[in-house]
Amino acid sequence: MVSQKLESVKLDNKKQIKGNNNYIGATLLSSVIILRSWCQIGVVVFLPFYLHNLSIQQSEILSFVFVGAGALGTFFGGVLADKLGMKRLLVSSMLIATPFALIFPYVHGVLSVLVLLLFGFSVLSSFSVSVVYMQLMLPKNIGLASGLSIGFGVGAGGIGSVFMGGISDIFGVTTVFTILSILPLAGSLIAVFLPNARFFLFPLYLWFWSIISTNQKKKWAAPSKVTF
Repeated sequence: MVSQKLESVKLDNKKQIKGNNNYIGATLLSSVIILRSWCQIGVVVFLPFYLHNLSIQQSEILSFVFVGAGALGTFFGGVLADKLGMKRLLVSSMLIATPFALIFPYVHGVLSVLVLLLFGFSVLSSFSVSVVYMQLMLPKNIGLASGLSIGFGVGAGGIGSVFMGGISDIFGVTTVFTILSILPLAGSLIAVFLPNARFFLFPLYLWFWSIISTNQKKKWAAPSKVTF
């Protein structure tokens, strides 16, 4: 009995989404995630240095506005992806973030807070979508896909901040923010070449219902205990 349970656990752990891995699409999506992560961490790290005329508390409030708007955008991004599609959301969110990133260095006061809020909301709205998108790109390696999307989405920003710090020491913080404003546009252009997600959804649908049917069979096949 114990060996049969172990075998069933191994089989459950090896469940995969039906379909073939798309390594080119996964590479393109990883590039978009890395650029988005560099933009996110770059703004949070270098915003206090760029707005040197503000106090530390004021700079922290602006950083909170950016990150908080991104958390809100992550939720609404998932809702919009169900209606528009994951690729359209990924392309449009990065493209919409570009003008806000470009005009942010030239606005002040309340307008700067509003622009930063819209910038964070749009650029980070594709975070949760990119995780699912990567899983569809690598259906045979779902764990690897999740690790790539979340790892690059968080860890790559730290690597990018090192390069941005070197650029800041040589050319100044203004140059860093100019580069950060271009990153969403570059990510949007790369996302255009991603394969459409609808071609992956049918295998996902089959995989989902195969799990349900398997669980139902196990439920009916399990012997019921009779008490006296």
